[in-house]
Amino acid sequence: MKIDRQRALNAFQEYTAYYDKSDEKIKLKINHSYRVCGLCQQIAVQSGFDENEVELAWLMGLLHDIGRFEQLRRYGTFIDAQSIDHAELGADILFKEGKIRDYIEDDAENELLEKTMHIVCLRSIQHERKNLRICCAMRIKLIF
Repeated sequence: MKIDRQRALNAFQEYTAYYDKSDEKIKLKINHSYRVCGLCQQIAVQSGFDENEVELAWLMGLLHDIGRFEQLRRYGTFIDAQSIDHAELGADILFKEGKIRDYIEDDAENELLEKTMHIVCLRSIQHERKNLRICCAMRIKLIF
C-alpha cells in the first residue's frame, strides 16, 4: 500500500480547520498528532518494518487521536470517562463516515486500519514513546 503523505497531511489540515485553532487544547492535539506520526515512523524503521508497515505506522500516528477534536468540541474535555471514548469516535469518523478516503485512496487495508485504530487508541497511555511502541507492537500482532 502506497500512502500519499501530502494527501494525508492536507486532509488532516482540512479536518482540523473546522476546529478553533486559537484553543490551546486544539493546538496541543494538532502538534501532538504531527509528533506522533513522526515518532511512529521512527520506531517502525528502527523495528525493521517493511516500507508498507512504516507507511501504515506513520498514518496511524497521524490519525490516532482524530476523535479528540470532536470530543473536545462536543464535551469540552479530553477525558473519555467524562465524555465519549475518543477511539470509538475516531474510528466512527474515519470508517463509518468514510473520512478515511480523504487520507488514503486504497481501501485494501480498511479492515486492518480500522482494527489498528481501535487497538492503538484503546491501548494508549500517557507517555508518547510507550504509546508508539504499543502502536508498532499491535501492527506486528495483527499481521501474525
